Amino acid sequence: EGNAALQVGFRVFGHRGDNSQAGKTVSCQSTELLVPMQAVDKAALQQQAGAWQPTGWTPISLALQRAGEDLVGGEGVKNNIIMVTDGEETCAGDPCAVAAALRESDAEVRIDVVGFGTTPEQDTLLRCIADNSGGSYTSAANGEALATTLQELTSASIARSYLRIVSIDASGQPTEVNEIKLDIQSFVDAQGQPAKNGQGLTVADQTSSTISQGAAGVDEQAQPLADGQARFELLPGSYSFSVNYGPGVGFVGGSNASRSTTYTAVIAEGQETVATIGIGALAIDRQGLEQRYVCRVQLEQQTESGWVSVAGSQEGIGCIAGNSLVTNDAAKPAQLPPGRYRLTDHNKSSTPIGEFDILAGKTVSVRVSGQ
Repeated sequence: EGNAALQVGFRVFGHRGDNSQAGKTVSCQSTELLVPMQAVDKAALQQQAGAWQPTGWTPISLALQRAGEDLVGGEGVKNNIIMVTDGEETCAGDPCAVAAALRESDAEVRIDVVGFGTTPEQDTLLRCIADNSGGSYTSAANGEALATTLQELTSASIARSYLRIVSIDASGQPTEVNEIKLDIQSFVDAQGQPAKNGQGLTVADQTSSTISQGAAGVDEQAQPLADGQARFELLPGSYSFSVNYGPGVGFVGGSNASRSTTYTAVIAEGQETVATIGIGALAIDRQGLEQRYVCRVQLEQQTESGWVSVAGSQEGIGCIAGNSLVTNDAAKPAQLPPGRYRLTDHNKSSTPIGEFDILAGKTVSVRVSGQ
């Protein structure tokens, strides 16, 4: 209460009909949003929470589907369902599959489940709902335990923090370039320890799949960005992570090696931090020169060990097919990972023209004049 950005609703399910076989059809089709998603209305929430007693059948799948429809996604939005049930699904639904779908939906829903007076067998059946959505499962044996659990889950939901990684192409648009992959094992905190959320789960634990190491030796423990982005829950703090740029991005000296760029992000409690990664571009302005002049342009990238040639030819060496900037002009720029670069036009001098930064979503134009 008092948080203008916080919206809370209250939905019940299985509340129509009764426990009999005759009442099953009505009960299994019943779920209702009694308090709409809005700024916290404490009186309305307390009134509705105290007005209902467990009864009827248990359409968990239906209730979760409808609850997912109550929520909308968006940058900085955190959607959390806290579900209380006294038993497992009894209406032939598959709540575990629904939970997984909600996590992957645009709303990116997390579901915390509380089993109220449930048996160990029921706990096992219900736990996958939480697991499939990245949520938690708690068993509350009595009313006092339930009240304490709900208070703890609500507080944790408000304080929960996330890192959203968004990949953009050289024009600044979201991209799903397969050559740009997160190294999911590289996420570490300021102390160099694996990055974790409040449940102790690492980024790798929160990842649904990994990519096997390819023939070129890249992409091990990495994953592409679905729809150009990925989202992870993390404790507040400072983190670093690496992004692998494969040979399909820019020029890598004619080899199949990949390059890696390290990023940092500072995550505040209760917020979603957005980290933008991706590629930039270099456009060679040849001023009408023939391609043979540009063929002797050399591009270097600054690394911890010094300047490393990533494209072009050394002075006195002719062009190498597939390893030069010969085909690149203002209309067809070279896509490159972010970093510090310098360009040398060996047709004119062995001294670099100048240094420049390649940034995600931006194109840099450099003019060469030839002899």
